[in-house]
Amino acid sequence: PGGPIAGKQMLSYYKNCHTVKAMYTCAPNGALIHYSDLFGGNSSDKEIFRQSDIVHKLQRGDGLMVDKGFLIKDLIQGKGITLYRPPFLSEKSKQFDSHDRDSRRLIARSRITVENYNASLATFAFLKQKKIKILYTSLMNEIGCICGFLANIGPFMRSNKVSEGKSLPEEIDDWYKPW
Repeated sequence: PGGPIAGKQMLSYYKNCHTVKAMYTCAPNGALIHYSDLFGGNSSDKEIFRQSDIVHKLQRGDGLMVDKGFLIKDLIQGKGITLYRPPFLSEKSKQFDSHDRDSRRLIARSRITVENYNASLATFAFLKQKKIKILYTSLMNEIGCICGFLANIGPFMRSNKVSEGKSLPEEIDDWYKPW
């Protein structure tokens, strides 16, 4: 970073170095449906969600699955959006009740799709670099978006299986049909 203010905004206390963060949003079938701009590593997930404007793209009746620490309930309140988050273990009780256990199982099964997408995204060497040349900083949003798109189509590009009689674009169209 060029100066002390930029340095502070980019510093991730979690990773103890300067980073950037983005929010990738996946559909239940694992398709990328939204990519936020990049933010400094010091930005909270809540702030990235607020500024990404995805809440205005969601419709009444939609659901949103998030991690435990993704505290956005107040940002979607009154919009008719269901928030799915693994339940927290309370201070009083040291075990989950049967409803929470069932909820955790269902969410864990659904998270596999998201984790598979994240694993595809993590294969890009560019995104794993410790130091990025200053030349690329102005292109970081575009590079992140392109990596997100390529992670989206990665399973099709790696697969040797194409349904009989279907081209790759037809396979992709079938995969993106409403879930």
